Parts: sequence; structure tokens; C-alpha cells
Amino acid sequence: MLRSSTAVTPGILDGRIEQLRVSVPTPMGDVHLRVDGVPVTGTIEDAAMVRTVRGLQEQSAPVRVGVLTDEAGTHHFSWLIARKGPGVPPRFYLDERRNGWRSAGIGLLLATVCLGAAWMLGISSAWRAISLAVLLAFALAGVVFTGVSLHALWFNRLHRAAILQSEAAYRAHSGKPPAVTPVRTPAPVLDAAPPPATSAGGGDAEEPPMQRVHGALKDLTHESVRSANSGPSYGLYRFVVGQQPYLMRVGENLGDVKPFLAEGDLVDMAVHAADRPGAGPHRLVYALRNLEDGRVYVCHHGFRGGDRRISPVGVGLTQRAPMLRTVGGLFLFTWLLLAGLGWFSGSPGDRDDLPALLTYALIGFAALWFCVALPFVYLDMRWKQGRPTRRQRILERVYLTLGLGTPFAPTERIEEV
Repeated sequence: MLRSSTAVTPGILDGRIEQLRVSVPTPMGDVHLRVDGVPVTGTIEDAAMVRTVRGLQEQSAPVRVGVLTDEAGTHHFSWLIARKGPGVPPRFYLDERRNGWRSAGIGLLLATVCLGAAWMLGISSAWRAISLAVLLAFALAGVVFTGVSLHALWFNRLHRAAILQSEAAYRAHSGKPPAVTPVRTPAPVLDAAPPPATSAGGGDAEEPPMQRVHGALKDLTHESVRSANSGPSYGLYRFVVGQQPYLMRVGENLGDVKPFLAEGDLVDMAVHAADRPGAGPHRLVYALRNLEDGRVYVCHHGFRGGDRRISPVGVGLTQRAPMLRTVGGLFLFTWLLLAGLGWFSGSPGDRDDLPALLTYALIGFAALWFCVALPFVYLDMRWKQGRPTRRQRILERVYLTLGLGTPFAPTERIEEV
């Protein structure tokens, strides 16, 4: 994905599609292309267009691809034109702006209506208090939805010049056939033999056995699951490597990293090297390195609920700051709502006591936030002093198994899921 802090320039690639990788789940539309050796990443949300691109790849048809190139040299997909048949038009700037303002308006309207209803409802009875909590939850959802829409609008506005230039290039080249280039026959890729399994380190017989597995993903599927009581949602990636089925759990909440896995990807994994009673044939994945694009995923979210005996730390080192910011933001939002409701729904006599009540509430929320943050600080301090917990030792072994260095000094960029 393009970063908002980087400048982008439009460009055009002519050639044939040598490789097409479509991320699972396919409705998300994330794709990776390789056009005459040049990698291109992007999003094609229409499944019919994805099938069109796959057909062009299978036919080795010449194509012209519009890209937006950032400062790091990464090419992001904008549009595609083929000599014959349909192509993939760009996501036009005016359409994206119109949809963004519409979404922001809907979210703002939802938040306003829910807050207004909560203010008029009050908390004079138990059912009104429950209704108030529901309305505040919907109001928060509306605020988040509005924020996401406004961020997308700001992002498009920041890259407006490059996006419009790319659209103009698409219109200019729509009637021109792509240049014909010689067909390149790719060299055969031999699947390397799986390396030997690594034994459990540290001599602790109680720690789970861990194994390093190398191979190609087969029968890749994805399933989104929502936890009980409307808790956080997570995704289940199921696939087969060799003859063994595996299961990779990732978080799928707002702000979580979204893995890019496609059928046939060559991967290197650290896995739990034993069957789990009552869990079926799938073995759990601790970490996965996708050799197609070099991204490395270390799993934390999937071990938070169950499998505590074999789990690493539940919140990764880079996941903690965003989590603490989110918790702090929710506490602050709740405190502001309490202040507003107390001011507008209380009598003049009650307002005299409102500053003291809000002060105590703020101190209470701050204490709760520190109760969440201080255990991380204490456990990390012990870890750096050479006294890791059992879960921290398991995470160290995950990094050791894949040759990633240590959790505090990784040798590669780690994406914690």
C-alpha cells in the first residue's frame, strides 16, 4: 500500500504478465504482478477483472500497466490495458472522492443520531442504562467509520496530482495496442527439500516441540471468525505443505497486519511439531516467511485464547504501542462522553459536583491504563535481564528456528499478526 508520507510518480510498464499472485481471501482483491521481471503490487476488487488478468497471464498476452511508483521504488498497480479484450480501469479520483464523502457523511450521521438519542435517554432506569451503552457503542463505530473515510480522502488528496496523471495516461493509451515483446520462458524452479526439524531448545522437556518446514502452499483457504460475545475477530488460514495440513491464525481487527498469501507460494515456517488433542489434523504455525515477497509473519493473536501451554507472548513487541494507544483513546472517549452527559442531563445542583466526579473518573481511567501498561514494562525488563518467562522463551525459539535473530534485535522486518 502507498504510504501517505511518500511522494509518488506515475509510470507505464509494457510487457507480459509473468506471474500473478492473488491473496487469500480473494474478496479483498490484493494482487501481486510481475510484468517482464518488474514486481507490481495493488488491489483489484472485482473478481471478474482478476479472472481477466489471469487469462492474460495464461495467454502470455502483451499488456500495458499503469503504475504509481513511490520513493522506495515500489510499483503500485493503477490500471491495465490489453491488446484484445477488456482490461482493468483505474479507480478514478472523482469516484473515490465522492464515495469517501458519502461514507464520512453516513458515519457522522450515525454518530450524531446515537449521541443525541443517548443524551435524551438518560440513565434513570436499568433498561435505559443498557440502551445508553448500546447507543454509545454505535456512536463510537460511527466515529471510527468517519475517521477511516476522512483518512482515505486525505490520502487521495495528498497524491491527487499523480493519480490524475495516471488517469490521463489511461485515457491516452486506451486506443493504442501494447507493444509486442518476445515471450520469455522462465527457468524451472526446483522445490528445495525440507530441512531437518529443529529440536526443542533449552533442554526444557515441557516446552512445545518446534519444527522448520519448507515448501509450497496447497489447498489454501481463509475463514473469518468472530470471537464469542462480539469480541475481536480473527482469520484462519488453512493450507497443506507436503502432505501435512497447517493452520495459521491472525488478527483481523482495525489496524491489524493483513498477510498476503497466495496458492502456490513458497514458504519457510516455524510450526508446532505435534498433533493437539481434539484439534484435528492441522498443526499450528508460529511464524511464516513468504519467499515470494520476503514478508515475515510472527503469530501472536491466535494464541491469546487457547493453546496456552504452547503459546508465545500474546501481544508482540510492535503491537503493544498501538494497543495501548487504542485503550487510552477509548478511556478518553468514555470520559468525554461522561462529562458531556453529566453536564447536559444533570440539574444545576448536580453540576457543582461534576468537576470532582470527573477528576476521580479521570484518575480511575489513568489507573486502569497503567494496570494494562505496567505488566509489559516489568516483564520486558526481566526479559532483557536474562529472566524470560515461559512464553518469552517460546518466542525466542520461534525467532531462532527461522533465523530471525532475537525479538529485541530481529535481522529482518517482522510483521506481527
